[in-house]
Amino acid sequence: MKKKIKAMSAEGRFTMLIVGALPPVVAGIITLLSPDYYSQHYDNPTFLMIMIIPFVLYTIGMLWIRRMIKIRI
Repeated sequence: MKKKIKAMSAEGRFTMLIVGALPPVVAGIITLLSPDYYSQHYDNPTFLMIMIIPFVLYTIGMLWIRRMIKIRI
């Protein structure tokens, strides 16, 4: 039974992996390809808020997906 549940939740775990890895990977690639892309905005307080809000929502989303795929027997 546990193996069946693990197999059924595999799609959710894979989705969490892809969705979770995508934003940091894209930000890293942008930073590597164009280092000045973000650095010119670091002094702007609005930019910091614009970066904090998605990070908070991203964390909530990851916790939500984790809760959805966690099945109790």
